Amino acid sequence: MGKMRRRRTFLHRAESFSACVPVGIGKGRGTCRRTGKSFLACAAAVLVLCLACGGLVFAGGPATDAGEPMTLESVGEPLPDGADSALLENPAGRACVIDQAGLLDAEDVALLNEECERLYEAYGVLVAIVTVDDFGGGDILDWQIRVFREDPFGMRAQDGVMLAISMADRDWGIQTFGSAQRAFNTYGRERIGEIVLESLSDGEYYDALDDFVGLCGRFLKEAEKGKPYSSEHPYRKSVPVWIIVAVSFVASFAVSFGIVSVWKKGMNTQVQRIGADEYLKPGSFHLTRSSDIFLYHTVSRSPKPKADSSSSSGGSSGMSSTSSGTSGKF
Repeated sequence: MGKMRRRRTFLHRAESFSACVPVGIGKGRGTCRRTGKSFLACAAAVLVLCLACGGLVFAGGPATDAGEPMTLESVGEPLPDGADSALLENPAGRACVIDQAGLLDAEDVALLNEECERLYEAYGVLVAIVTVDDFGGGDILDWQIRVFREDPFGMRAQDGVMLAISMADRDWGIQTFGSAQRAFNTYGRERIGEIVLESLSDGEYYDALDDFVGLCGRFLKEAEKGKPYSSEHPYRKSVPVWIIVAVSFVASFAVSFGIVSVWKKGMNTQVQRIGADEYLKPGSFHLTRSSDIFLYHTVSRSPKPKADSSSSSGGSSGMSSTSSGTSGKF
């Protein structure tokens, strides 16, 4: 009896459940649809919130590429206002010389570009020149690093040397990159700076930039031989041709004058005498008294030179150098 009651109860519950299922499903279709739509709306809201939070997290710090060297921007140093925007304006697309300050005419820029292109093809080193009205302040060498990595020259060069000139505060800098640091070591950059400043300080801008490009060619050629210029192997400025011609003319004239003078002296038979004894008859002159009479004396006085307190024994025209760059004022 106990077993029969249990079976009947189970069957009764199953029949009751099967009888209720159709009714529950029929009545709950609208409720399920509303519940599904609410669930999708909540999921979309959560997704949007996560994306917004993720954007804030990623925007909080600088992103750097692990395979690339860290730039000044990636370590958090702010860029000067307007420092790079003007330099990126290069209508030529590919040019070694960017004259934003307008120091050169079109013909001069073309000549310098041609020579820089020749050096790039010969040595694989970009020789670049940049002139601006104002680079934005700060350290011009750091600014040159940012400019080189932005590559406004369109060369995609890894090795190079750049001369930058800013007219606002009369700043200049020579910065080297990659393997060019071997050819343009500290001695080389300062030696080039000394020569370039001779024309740059006088406002002869084309001569200064032409000297820079020419010196870069000589320094690269010497470095290719395995003997870069240094304090042990100094660079000596070449003498202009007109000076060589003038010295040769003066030397030849002096030698010719000396030879003619010797010939002329050999043709003269008269001999100059220092006394008049030959005009006196022997024994006709008798000196009875001799004396020395002091007539006057002259005394000259001159003040001792005073040390100039304003003079300084500083370095070469206020230059400062780092491991890869040299800068100063002109």
